[in-house]
Amino acid sequence: MIGKLLRLRTRWLWLSLLSFSVILAWITYETRWFYPEMQRYFGDSGTLMGQQLASRSRHHLQAALSDLSVITEKDDSLTNALSNLDIAWGFINIAVYKEHYACTEPSLERLDRFIERIEAAQPPTAQESLTELLPVLQCATEIEQGQWDTRSAVAMEVAQRINFHQRMLLGGAAVLYLMGIGFWWLHEQQRTAFNQNLRDKLRWKKQALHDPLTGALNRRALDADLSLHFERMASEDYSFVMLMCDIDYFKPYNDTLGHAEGDKALQRVVTAIKDVLRQEDRIYRYGGEELAVLLTGASSDEGVEIAFRALEAVEQLYIANPGSPSTYLTISIGVSCANAGTHNADALIRDADKKLYRAKHNGRNCLAT
Repeated sequence: MIGKLLRLRTRWLWLSLLSFSVILAWITYETRWFYPEMQRYFGDSGTLMGQQLASRSRHHLQAALSDLSVITEKDDSLTNALSNLDIAWGFINIAVYKEHYACTEPSLERLDRFIERIEAAQPPTAQESLTELLPVLQCATEIEQGQWDTRSAVAMEVAQRINFHQRMLLGGAAVLYLMGIGFWWLHEQQRTAFNQNLRDKLRWKKQALHDPLTGALNRRALDADLSLHFERMASEDYSFVMLMCDIDYFKPYNDTLGHAEGDKALQRVVTAIKDVLRQEDRIYRYGGEELAVLLTGASSDEGVEIAFRALEAVEQLYIANPGSPSTYLTISIGVSCANAGTHNADALIRDADKKLYRAKHNGRNCLAT
């Protein structure tokens, strides 16, 4: 179940990240590729919106007319006029102009004849120059206007494309953003469910291994820990100690004061023993008023020392026990050290039980080793 939740949680997270990545890639495409392409296409230095060739041809024709209106036979203005006419001829001699504008070919022929006349004869008068070049100027103007009309249509088409791209970007980004938020929400829901399931499992595991009355570990936890201790002892030089504890005259205590008081007394005894244990030691409720303690890595002498402290801690609770000769609630402890000579957990428990019985036989409120 946890594995399935984890896979779902990861899936929603990746889908969310994918949605936001698509938005980022789309915006990057629009800003780094599409719009720069439009700028290059329509920029002032570009081929479409920059000054067109027909316009340049018209400017050179006008410059040639200006030169021809003031020239004399030996004036440099004639050379400038011929240069401007040649340039104007080159700017208008474009395949696309010839294909789309009927006036282009006649204008080129007229320019050829006019240039040959200037080179072969006397310079024309201003009126003759105007008469010859005016149709060419009109053709250049017609081409210029036609090209601007074409560019306006293309610009409108591109503007519509840009508008479409903007709408698509806005709508798509909104959809992908909402999808990303939705996937992230599902991820958070799965994460919350996963964490709750994990907490529940840990709580159930804790409840399964703990005694609900005293908070001590139970017999199931004792069996599992004993198995781990014996596995460790089999692989290394290791020993540990088991204390088997029993509350003295506890049945008369319950019979006299009631089971509710008996439960409180048992809880206080468990707490007192816990307080004298080391951090690595663990206490278990073995059954009824009987408690077991595992002292991790302890030697026999260390086990006896801790057992004495446990005896004193319980006695110093000063819990009145009318059924006890000492008038106070006490415990008896059997101390059994697990070492290389101990065969298994059952043998250790039997040994600790036997020593506990010996402590009770010796007068209780004592320990036996």
